Amino acid sequence: MIDFQDTRVGTYVDRKGRSREVRIEQVDPALVLAFRRMTPEQRLNAGLRHSAFICKQAQAFIAAKHPDWTTEQVRSELARRTLGRRR
Repeated sequence: MIDFQDTRVGTYVDRKGRSREVRIEQVDPALVLAFRRMTPEQRLNAGLRHSAFICKQAQAFIAAKHPDWTTEQVRSELARRTLGRRR
């Protein structure tokens, strides 16, 4: 049995050396059980779908903040944010 009452607290330090306390949220027990019932292929496919969804959401967010940017500029900014590329 997994103890879902555990709350994890840690410190996050950004690139500029600033730190702050963060709490890591625990996964919903129902979600854990749902993933345990899946085959490895089903879990991988679910993860890939989720990743594609998050990417589209991030692109939409960036495009909304910069309506004058081209699609390529939005994609470039997303790559910079996710991969750490510098402009």
